[in-house]
Amino acid sequence: MTRHRCSLRTCGIASPPLPATTKCHGKRKKGVALARSLQKTIQVHRHGLAGLDDCRNASKPSPPPGHAGEQQGYRPFMKTEGNGGGAGFRAAVRRDLALFAHHESTPLTPAFAVRMVLLTQGFQFVLARRIQDAMARIPIVGRPLRRIWWWWTCRKFGSEIAIGCTVAAGLYIPHPYGIVVGVCNIDENVVILQNVTIGSRHSHSPGHARIGRGAYLSAGAAIIGSVTIGEGAMIGANAVVLRDVPDGAVAVGVPARIVGAA
Repeated sequence: MTRHRCSLRTCGIASPPLPATTKCHGKRKKGVALARSLQKTIQVHRHGLAGLDDCRNASKPSPPPGHAGEQQGYRPFMKTEGNGGGAGFRAAVRRDLALFAHHESTPLTPAFAVRMVLLTQGFQFVLARRIQDAMARIPIVGRPLRRIWWWWTCRKFGSEIAIGCTVAAGLYIPHPYGIVVGVCNIDENVVILQNVTIGSRHSHSPGHARIGRGAYLSAGAAIIGSVTIGEGAMIGANAVVLRDVPDGAVAVGVPARIVGAA
């Protein structure tokens, strides 16, 4: 196996966990200790994405050719699965902060995180969702508390993400107004703008929508029915999507039609 060298300082992210059987000698001991200490730290900034790609490609399989989501930089910063991304509350919040920092072309610093939590309604809305997922893990009283917190969030922001919706770590909602998201699966690094609707055609519709990794839902877009929005796909403003959208495609119009690649 070919060894790939990459600088953790250049990447600014956590290194993947090392096997227990890894043998370290001499100077490598310091590198292993540093890698393990950085596993819980995510530092994504504007000029670090290129280095991030190089280092992650060295340890992970290459994405499918022509993957639009990879070209746009909507790459996963940490493996996620399940409700809330399965990454835990802290990891999910760090991923959300990293995505906000990336879209605002701002370094991810403690000052930036404080500004997001205290002054940015878009991040506050996403954070409220993460708190809901954390509450659900509390024994006995968790679900009632989550229901109360969900109701308060809907009243506070005038937007709704259904309790049954699965939201992976890494969600960017800059303007949380008029958004209605029903039961669906939202993958990592998805962008949702204001007045977006995701829901079923009627109450007895089978299945639910799936929003692929790195998808971009423009203002006023409506995703209706059990459709799949491909990875890196872009849905135009006020488009009404009734059919699946392939990976990396651009869909616009009513009903939405494919007009090109993202």
